[in-house]
Amino acid sequence: MGTYSLWKRFTHPPETHPFYNHIISENNFQIASRAWLWFPLAIILPLAIFPGIILIDIVYSAVWSVLISQRLNRLKRTTFYDLVCVSPRGKAEIDWIICMGVMYRKGTFIRLNSIGLWLTRAMFMVVFLLSFVLSLPFFTLNADRVGEQIIVLITVAITLILHHRQTIIMSGLIGLLAPIWIKDRLLTPVTAGGVFLTLQLMSYSISGLLIFSVIPDVMNITMVVSFSQFLLWVALSAVTFVIIREIMVVALQNLYVRCYNIDPSNAIQSLDRS
Repeated sequence: MGTYSLWKRFTHPPETHPFYNHIISENNFQIASRAWLWFPLAIILPLAIFPGIILIDIVYSAVWSVLISQRLNRLKRTTFYDLVCVSPRGKAEIDWIICMGVMYRKGTFIRLNSIGLWLTRAMFMVVFLLSFVLSLPFFTLNADRVGEQIIVLITVAITLILHHRQTIIMSGLIGLLAPIWIKDRLLTPVTAGGVFLTLQLMSYSISGLLIFSVIPDVMNITMVVSFSQFLLWVALSAVTFVIIREIMVVALQNLYVRCYNIDPSNAIQSLDRS
């Protein structure tokens, strides 16, 4: 399970299901006014602690976590929801369909993952990464190591792609779980957005501490490093960042399986049915 299996599920919405089509075609789909109290944080905090290239992931995912939790909270107060959950698909899959409907509404999910947007982000990514990579001590002292620069760029690009997927997955799972934790109509979306942003801040803070403090100390890295030392640091940093976020994804997934009473031994089959 984890990011790989969950991403396959997120990219294959139940397009033929009538309830899914009902969700994506709704017009009265707005965030409750008080839920917007936290929204400036979705822009300010990520911008302050991480490059703007990933800001779009954070903003979209934060909004999704709020909208999913809000929509579920409202539907659970209606008899219509109870009737739909009686269907063979059951409550877990109905809620998942609502989650997919919110994300794919007006083609938002497709646009966020479109080739055109990724190419645009890639151009900004190359400019930013080159300016960052070339400022590192290793390349300051070894400006002619073009091959190593390319390796670093590829490693960081792969890390950002995984970050993109993990961020979206976390937003969906938090949006599903928040209405189970909090029943209040206004507190539910605020909780979803708050939990999502907290996890992002935690992952960046822990990763930063390990990457720039613990790993260099363990490797005994100084200002002058060898080629092998530098690439090892880059690889360990990327793996560390991805693993920390993967732990969060798996933890949320386990909470989802537990809260929806899904048999852990059949979790993969349950996630793949719709």
